[in-house]
Amino acid sequence: MHRSASGLSLKTYTCAEVQAHDSEEDAWIIVDGYIHDVTTFLTDHPGGKEIVLPYLGRDATEIFTDEREHVHSEAAFAILKKYRVGVVIDGIARERVSHNERLSSLVDVTKPMVPQIWKLNEDYHDWIHANTGLDKIIIFDNFLEKFSRWPWWYIFFMWTPVMIYSFHKALVVDGISIVSAAYWGLVGLLMWAAFEYCLHRFIFHIRTSSPIGNMFHFFVHGIHHITPMDSTRLTFPPMFALLVGAGLSRFTQTIMSHTRGVNAIFGGVVIGYVLYDTLHYYFHHGEPKWMPEIIKKMKTLHLNHHYKNDTKNYGVTSPLFDFLLGTN
Repeated sequence: MHRSASGLSLKTYTCAEVQAHDSEEDAWIIVDGYIHDVTTFLTDHPGGKEIVLPYLGRDATEIFTDEREHVHSEAAFAILKKYRVGVVIDGIARERVSHNERLSSLVDVTKPMVPQIWKLNEDYHDWIHANTGLDKIIIFDNFLEKFSRWPWWYIFFMWTPVMIYSFHKALVVDGISIVSAAYWGLVGLLMWAAFEYCLHRFIFHIRTSSPIGNMFHFFVHGIHHITPMDSTRLTFPPMFALLVGAGLSRFTQTIMSHTRGVNAIFGGVVIGYVLYDTLHYYFHHGEPKWMPEIIKKMKTLHLNHHYKNDTKNYGVTSPLFDFLLGTN
């Protein structure tokens, strides 16, 4: 057994033993002399699993630390450490020193988050980034915990009737043609992409340091950034989604009241939101081979936002506004 700098006892393996774990179903790599089981992380790798596959069962230290090939942030090294399962016999195990260690010690992730987040103050945002990649967290220590988790697919039951009603009203009540409804629906889709970008950049990533401000950020977006692979906390909870939907409906009715296509526009906004949550789920949990390359590229951009630089790639539904506003 080998005892790491953090005090954990790790099993030792020969390089030949590690080489046996060279498949997608059983994927080990060596980095800095430590062995990591990355089987469950392959589909979440920001650059795509294709980058990792050639190094399964092998020492990937050189490629992992070569910034010309693939830049890895401090957060990336912290995430990799969570998959550590052993150390190479007669290898030199290097422990990278990081300020993440201090930040990680500020909160006990096995206990409810709310009372602990309240006390973080100026350390809050650094703590969020230092802990990106946690599997699960407990938010409340009471009955509210069950209401903080929702299956991502509930959006179809909630928003499909709204979408159908909006286009029905556009066609029957407003009396516009199918072609006009499609046109205004595309306008609504573009409006959603702009709204999504602004919401993500200026609200979800607002800098806070006060207890109230930190709690606001934690609930609207911080939860997702520390547990990006938790599928039960991937979508807006229904109550928050209803508030956003009602606000968008009012906004659309106000600024587009002069056009007969206003209901079709809102229908397009709803399509945009459903597309947003569907793509978001795929980016974190899907790997279908039939997806177009542009969608795979968008997945890489979104995961880069999580694991490399959260000041870039705000768009989920579309990278258009990141390109136009220089955040791509």
